[in-house]
Formats: sequence, structure tokens, C-alpha cells
Amino acid sequence: MILNGRVFAVICSVGSFIGVGDASAELEQLADMDLREHTGQAFIAIDQNRWENRDYIRVNLGMDIAVQMNADDVKLGEYHRYENGDACHDCNGSESGLEAQPADLWLKNFSLGTIAEENGVQSDGQYYQAGQVVPFNITDPYLEFALEDNVPIGIRLGFRGAQGVLGANILSLTGNLPVDIKDTARALRDAPNRPWWIDVAGALLGNTPVESKAQLVTGPNGSAGNYDYSTGGILDPVRASWIGIPDGAPFSIGPIFLIGTINFATDSCNLFGIPTCFPLSIYQSIDIGERQNDNTYKPVDGLFSSFQTQDLNWFNPDTARAVTATQGAFLNIPDGGIELKLSEAFNGLPRQRVEYIDRGVGLF
Repeated sequence: MILNGRVFAVICSVGSFIGVGDASAELEQLADMDLREHTGQAFIAIDQNRWENRDYIRVNLGMDIAVQMNADDVKLGEYHRYENGDACHDCNGSESGLEAQPADLWLKNFSLGTIAEENGVQSDGQYYQAGQVVPFNITDPYLEFALEDNVPIGIRLGFRGAQGVLGANILSLTGNLPVDIKDTARALRDAPNRPWWIDVAGALLGNTPVESKAQLVTGPNGSAGNYDYSTGGILDPVRASWIGIPDGAPFSIGPIFLIGTINFATDSCNLFGIPTCFPLSIYQSIDIGERQNDNTYKPVDGLFSSFQTQDLNWFNPDTARAVTATQGAFLNIPDGGIELKLSEAFNGLPRQRVEYIDRGVGLF
């Protein structure tokens, strides 16, 4: 973990204060005029808010962090749970109606940050040489505790700013994972199972914008290579293993000259024969951040992971808007935090390099 100069400066300043100076020196009061010439901010600040008859205590850490880290297996919230989201702590696993996945969050080969595979500008807009670490950048992390009648009911680790590559083979995800899909009509010509007229429309409409939003959904029936794309597509925020355009959500093309914007509704992971749902496991390196026109990314606010004993609203004190986290372990990727092209949505995102030694597990 690499801490930036702000933290280092604070540590040095504290060390200098402790170790330097005459032990007999006396403190002197500064005049108001002298105080005006100095500004500062606490390294740790504590905020307390009350929302919906609950107390929220946030410990803010004034830090900028650049990190590259790997973990073989991250499994959080491992207990039996019904498909409707209810926990069953007395279940032995043989009961009907249980979630197939054993944990709320299950991320294999989890990583934050990458290693540059060639010389060039990376996702943060900085130039790196091949072999250099391209960090995951975190600004102003915080720990927040939720209490009800002075009893702790939740804790979350969040970031006021986050940008970088999150890598994982996602087997189970509980939380929010909204993905903006933005491209041009020309890209529809590469859609799988497309009817012939999609090719014609893509050629005629060319650079006309197409947009939609994918979320965690139920997958189609079947097995790999033989899915029934007339099933699935229902919102599924608990232990999801698929992502796609939910039933009835719009797939927009436009504006088109003299016509305007046309909205098509998806149905059961299908849009005119084109699959609109995909396994989470094919997206193995995801750029977190606000995508720019040059394909670099700016930090976004709202990334957090939390644990709560009941469904709980976590508030943003700056906007008073809340994210509802379900009981158990929860991961929130903020709206606008991930944007994909159509080809990336259809085909997935390959794993980027996160190790210096090739262990033959696809991380080199």
C-alpha cells in the first residue's frame, strides 16, 4: 500500500513535535491575526448524524491511497439464505428454496490495481512503463457505524473517491452493480444472434447513440452454451451471478433525425433474439470511475462495502440520498461508476495483469 505525501507529512510533523525542542519551553497564545495565516485539517474527523431514528457515526480519514493488492479468495457473508433474501441460520443446506451460492460476496482472484503490460497511458490518465504498478486510487476513506437504540446494527467501509481496475472472478454478488452501456448503432452489427435487419439498421444509423443500463438479474435457464434466452432477466440483488438489462428496461437508439429517440423494451434476457444477460464471471477486470471521451476515468463517490444485521439505509450526508443495503454482506458500486461499450457487454472483459510471476492461473 502506498500512502501519498499528505499522510507522510502529518507523520513527520508529529514526530518533529515530539522529538524536537526544549523540554522547558512554554506554550504561548497566538493572536487572532497570527492564526489567520494558518489553515489545517484533522487527519481524523468524526461526524455524527441521525437518520430515520438511527444514529450514524462516521470516522473520516483524510488520506489519499494508491494500492495494488491481490487475494486468492474473498468470501463474505457465508451462511444459508433463501432465494427471497431471508437468512436461515438453522438450515443445513438440504432445504428447498435456498440460494445456490454459499456466500453473499464470493470473489475469486480478487484484485485492486494492475500491472502495466506495455508502455502507455493507463486508465487514470498517467503514463506508465511496462511492468509498473497502475494503482487503484482511493480518496478520503471512512468507517461508518449504524446504531439503533445504541445497539450496533451495521458497519461500512467507504470511499469519497475511487478510481482504478477491480479484478475478480465474481461467483456471487449481493449489492448494487449498475452498468451504463453506451455506444453507437454501428456496434449492433457485432451483436450475437442478431437478425438481418439489425445489420441494416446499424449500417444506416452509424454513429447514432445507443444506450441502456444493466443490473444484477436472474440468469436464463440452461447451462453454458445452451441457455434459454426467453427466461431470466428479473432483478436479483442478492447473491447474483448474472448481470443484464432487466425485463422491461429500455434499450434506446437516438436521437434519429426527424424521428427522435426510439426505446425498445427487453424481455427475459432477449431483445429481437439478441441475448441481454450474461454471467458476471466473464467480466474479470472492471474499470471503476467516470469514463471520459479518451477512455480514461475520473474518481467517483459512493463505492462501499458494508455488513448489517437488517436491511439498512446508508446515507450520503452531502446529498441526504440513501442506498438501501440488504441484510448481510453488501457491495455498492455507485451509479455511473461503470460504463461499457456494446462489445464489452456482449463479450466480457478479459483479466488484466496483476502478478509479476506467471503461476499459470491467468493473472500474469
